[in-house]
Amino acid sequence: QLETMELETKNRLIEYFGYPYEGDIGPGGTYPQGYDGPDLINYAWMEPWQFGLRADEDIKSITTNVYIRASDKFRNGLAVLIPNFGDTVDFDTFVYEKSATGIILKPASITGKRRACGQIQDKMGELLIAYRGFKSRLSDWERANKEFELQVGRARRDAAFHTVQQVLSAAKTAYETYAAAQEAALKVAINSLETLKQCTDKTYKAVSEAIPEISGVGMTVNVDPSALAKAVSGPAYVAQTTVTEGALLAAKDALVVTDGIQTGFDIAEEVLGITMDYISTYDGFYDDVYDAAGEVYSAARECRDAYVELLAAECAVETVVAEAERIIDERTLTRQQAVDVLTKTRYNDMFFRLARNNALSRYDAQFELAQRYAYLAAQAYDYETGLLSSDRKSGDAFLARIVGTRTLGEFDDDGNPLVASDAAKGDGGLAAILAEMDENWLVLKPRLGINNPQPYATWFSLRHDLFRIYDDEKGDKAWKTALRKCFVEDLNELPEFTHYCQPLAGATAGKEPGLVIPFPSLIAQGYNFFGNELAGGDSSLDPTYFATHISAAGVHLKGYDDENLSRTPTVYLVPVGEDRMRAVGDRDTVLSWRVVDQTVPAPYAIGSTQLDDPDWTPLFDGATGGNDLGARIRKHPSFRAYYDEKDKDPSDDSLDCTRLVGRSAWNTKWLLIIPASSLSADREAALAAFVSGVDDDRDGKPDSDGVSDILIGLKTYSTSGN
Repeated sequence: QLETMELETKNRLIEYFGYPYEGDIGPGGTYPQGYDGPDLINYAWMEPWQFGLRADEDIKSITTNVYIRASDKFRNGLAVLIPNFGDTVDFDTFVYEKSATGIILKPASITGKRRACGQIQDKMGELLIAYRGFKSRLSDWERANKEFELQVGRARRDAAFHTVQQVLSAAKTAYETYAAAQEAALKVAINSLETLKQCTDKTYKAVSEAIPEISGVGMTVNVDPSALAKAVSGPAYVAQTTVTEGALLAAKDALVVTDGIQTGFDIAEEVLGITMDYISTYDGFYDDVYDAAGEVYSAARECRDAYVELLAAECAVETVVAEAERIIDERTLTRQQAVDVLTKTRYNDMFFRLARNNALSRYDAQFELAQRYAYLAAQAYDYETGLLSSDRKSGDAFLARIVGTRTLGEFDDDGNPLVASDAAKGDGGLAAILAEMDENWLVLKPRLGINNPQPYATWFSLRHDLFRIYDDEKGDKAWKTALRKCFVEDLNELPEFTHYCQPLAGATAGKEPGLVIPFPSLIAQGYNFFGNELAGGDSSLDPTYFATHISAAGVHLKGYDDENLSRTPTVYLVPVGEDRMRAVGDRDTVLSWRVVDQTVPAPYAIGSTQLDDPDWTPLFDGATGGNDLGARIRKHPSFRAYYDEKDKDPSDDSLDCTRLVGRSAWNTKWLLIIPASSLSADREAALAAFVSGVDDDRDGKPDSDGVSDILIGLKTYSTSGN
């Protein structure tokens, strides 16, 4: 599951971060040679020139640390980016060149290209495109703004000129209006004076004319009558004349005023024309400024839209980076959880079993145990008959049925397995498999002679049959030399001894020396038991039987000195190689088994003994036995080695060790182990006495001989296999 998760996460991270640049992989790069994962460190490297941007705009150097967690150093040699906390043990420092665009520049020393870009690089590319668009819109706005300022300045300049012109025109108009008014007033005054003068002259003339002329003297003064008439009509004439002259004056004054008003109208019309020209000119200036302002507004809107797009592109980059970081966080969390689970499972499995549904848990555990025993039964069936191994295809298929079945099958009322009626159509369960083996066994047992084996008791000499050393004095030196070559300083350092043999309980010495004599065994025509060519005095086993098994074994020590050595010596006889036999019906085919003498656990054994066992684990040592108990080896204890007079043959009654019962007499490697501590407490002296004898008077010549020969005896039962 972790491998699948790692692969899925790596592919997802590649989709976001992309692959590293080719030049960043291998010697001198950030990533090791052959790395095919995501670019978690230098994913921000970009090349702005590809997007029409300058790469040297306002470059700044930034330094960052990439922290490394020890628990994350198991994937492709790459550390995962993590915050600076907890179990951080180391960090790497990286220096980056950052441009004004906010993009990290790819160093020029890094060659090649990415095998594939990720979503982050795609979004960064869109950010650069948006940045380029924003810069273009910003330039347009600056250009429009300068044009607007130019038009405003021009309008201000021209407006000031026309304003001065208007002021001068207004001043001229005011002066001309004032001058016209003064001229009209002057004309009125002159006309008034002229009228007054004329009226005065006429009045004076009239009065003067009205004075009567006197003729005679004294009482005879006569008055002219016409004078009186003139005197009477004179004032009226003056008045009429005055009125006429006044009307004439009023007419002249009206004419003068009319002339002044007309002049004012002419001036006002001129001022109005100037004003209209100014307004028309100003409208032209306003139109230019308005158009320029519109360009600025349009450029500003486009600049704002481009800036919004730039912000959106930046947010898109941040969003995709955040998504990628969440994937890394999820992977880190999953790894931590996996570590916790794998660490705690060893200790929590027992409680997990108890917490599950009790019935299902018991069934599952018992079924696994039954399945294991059925498999072991099939292996034992094959070991006794050789039929599964001789036909490997059918044998493997038969064993695969045991492993693949998930049902118990059918049993009769007495608990005996039955072949189900529909077993051929489906899964008959373990019962069908066991029933088939049982029925076959009933036929094969007499057919192969298993129910009528041939027993033998045979002794084999190590000196004569194995080492080929003379039995007389000529071979004593060679015999002792052969035994000395088998000397081992410490049996506890021998792997076979610690694995297959019961330890020497209560040993007081730091080392346990002894003799370890390895030898093979063979059952073949023309060869003795040890695989040497058959010769006079040799012993062998009958090869016409397809299988020869051991029922009992023993060891006889000829010439053993029981005065200087213990009277109860013990030895180990352990088969550590492969058991062999011939195939039934094909004597040229040899079958081999790596036999493991396993323990059969008690179904409900659990207690302080198991809890105190340092090898006990809930995962394997459940209440039903568990895998670990079933995989333990029943170790071989030592057994008594007998001795007698030097030249006396051993008795078959001494073949009393039944620990090897059922094992094949044909094995590729045996070990005969003689611990020195079973001979005497003085282990070095005991081995010397066992091999060479004892020099009691210390004259350099042994006063007693050592062991002259070691005999191995086997009680066997052979089956013909017809």
